[in-house]
Amino acid sequence: MHGQGKTTVLKESAFRGIFWMNLAVQKKSSFRYHHFDLNSGCGYNHEVGCEGSPLVFLNVADAQSVSNFSAHFVDRDREAIKELLTRIEGRPGCTAYNGENREFVKAIPDLIRLDHGNPAKALGTVLCDPNGIDLPLNELAQLARICPRLDFVINYPARVWKRARGAGIQSAQLYLAELLHSLDKQHWIIQEPLGCDIHEFMILVGRNFEFKNWSRMRFHKLDSPKAGEIIQRSFSRNESTLNLF
Repeated sequence: MHGQGKTTVLKESAFRGIFWMNLAVQKKSSFRYHHFDLNSGCGYNHEVGCEGSPLVFLNVADAQSVSNFSAHFVDRDREAIKELLTRIEGRPGCTAYNGENREFVKAIPDLIRLDHGNPAKALGTVLCDPNGIDLPLNELAQLARICPRLDFVINYPARVWKRARGAGIQSAQLYLAELLHSLDKQHWIIQEPLGCDIHEFMILVGRNFEFKNWSRMRFHKLDSPKAGEIIQRSFSRNESTLNLF
């Protein structure tokens, strides 16, 4: 099941804070909010007994009294999607798909158009919480050009990438700098690694609007000294000294 692990509760708490901040801004506008979860799972973590990212998003929307949104969830695990459908049944604007997220990302502009939106102006989030190194970077880079106002929330698997590169997996030759350059966002923040292991997942948020008041959630601007310390601790010397911008 997607998302099982000791840092899951901390991760979902971080997602909750990100969604809360974004939806609080959306409440003040008339724009429809578009949310896309690329690794949704079933909506609940049975191992640690906490809600997964789909329910976290929907509960934040309810708490903020935000109803002008669409939420699309995808996962390659058919049984997980079947379970998720029972959890979101009856929720307006919510859909769940069984399939590969690479193909799903290509369809996001069309999903926005079907919702009577303009991809170039659409506001919302694309959540990437990959299993292992399953990150559709090329498709996300194309999406960033078509839908520049969508924020990217990425749970970056530092340890997994390091192990994959060490094993010589060609597709894993992805450095943090390459990820950031490809997605081409003007502003990035990084959260301190979750849990006690500095090589665990860390959460990145990229957008084309300035961030404010994120430090209480342990997020730091990527060009700040604190972010530099995080990168230095979490990656090898060669990787940590790459130019991130």
